[in-house]
Amino acid sequence: MSAAAAGRSSNGNREQSNNFILDGMDNNQVSDNLLGYTPAPDAIQEFNLITQNASAEFGNFQGGIVSTTFKSGTNQFHGDVWEFSEMTN
Repeated sequence: MSAAAAGRSSNGNREQSNNFILDGMDNNQVSDNLLGYTPAPDAIQEFNLITQNASAEFGNFQGGIVSTTFKSGTNQFHGDVWEFSEMTN
């Protein structure tokens, strides 16, 4: 999930009301509660967006809850190359 995608509001609340979880750990910035770390897109196995009726395990967040899981690794060497490009004139 990119930082631009993280700046979305949910349930009519400000974007600071969202909760970001990365592999079960808190992934929020301390200063303004926005997305703390943005992993490479190829490193993400899945993400889950909860917008309402979240269980108590997620704490007291009024906005959306974005839970992201990394892919698990292997002992073999492998990799991908990617680039984000914004063409401006």
